Amino acid sequence: MSALAPFDLLYDASPGEPLPLSPELLRVYGRLSMPLLGEHSYVFGNVVETVDGVVALGRGGTTGGREISGGNPHDLMLIGLLRAVSDAIVIGAGTLRSLPRYRWTPGAPYRVFAASFEALRKTMGKTTSPLIVVVSASGDVDLALPTFHTGSPWLVVTTRRGAARLPSHDPEGRVAIAGEGDEIPAAAILRSIEETIGVGRVLVEGGPRLFASFFTADALSDLFLTLSPQLAGRDEPNERLALIAGAALAPDRPLWGHLFSVRRDGSHLFLRYGFGPDAVIGRR
Repeated sequence: MSALAPFDLLYDASPGEPLPLSPELLRVYGRLSMPLLGEHSYVFGNVVETVDGVVALGRGGTTGGREISGGNPHDLMLIGLLRAVSDAIVIGAGTLRSLPRYRWTPGAPYRVFAASFEALRKTMGKTTSPLIVVVSASGDVDLALPTFHTGSPWLVVTTRRGAARLPSHDPEGRVAIAGEGDEIPAAAILRSIEETIGVGRVLVEGGPRLFASFFTADALSDLFLTLSPQLAGRDEPNERLALIAGAALAPDRPLWGHLFSVRRDGSHLFLRYGFGPDAVIGRR
C-alpha cells in the first residue's frame, strides 16, 4: 500500500464512464471517468504550469516539468495514471531531446505505483505498453535514445523530408509520413496513430507547439492541468513558453473550456477542462 495521501476532491463533473481503477488508485485519486471510444480516438492532454503560465524553464522552452511542479508526488502519480489508461503518448521531438534519458512509461514518474498501473492496463485489456509517438517535421530524432529501446512500441511521425533522415524500417517501431512542409497537422498525427494501433485514448504531453497544433485543430477534448504555486518569470535572453506557442487564438478565435474537476494537494491544484464536444455534457 502506498503512503500517498488522497487528493482533496473539491469538484467533479467529468463526463464519461468510470475506468476500472483498483481500490488503491481509487483511494488516492478517486473516480476517473472518460468517454467511451467510438469511431474516433479520445484525445486529451496533461501539463503542469506555474501561476504565471510558464510550462518550461529551459532555454527554448522544452524542459522543466519536474522543476515547475517541485517534484510534487501527486502530480507525478497523475502523470503515471493518465499514461496507464492511454493507448498512445504523443510528444514533440524537442521534448524528447530535452530529456534524452527519460522513459515515457506509466511507471517512470512515480515508481511506487508502477505495479498498480501495470495491473490497471491488464484490467483494461491492454496487452502492450502505450505507443510512444514522437512528432518531428525535420526528422531530427536520435533512434539510439532509450525511448526507442524499452520494449515499448513507438512511432515517429514526420514529413517526407524528415523521413529521408531516418531509417526506413526498424523491427521495434516505424516511421509515418504525415506532412509535406514544415508543419504536421494534428489530424495527420492522429491518422498515423490510428493506422498503427486503431482507435484509442491518445495522451498529448507536449511541447507547446504540439499543443498549439491540437488546440487550433479542435482535436484535443480534455486538458489535465496542474497549477503549481510557483512564479517563474521571464526575461529576454531566456525564452519561457506558455502552454501554446506558435499560434494565436484570442481575440479572433478564443477557445473556451469548461471546468470538469478540481483536486488539490496542499497549494497545488489539479484541474481538468473540457474543450471538445464532450464539454457540453459537463454543462448539464
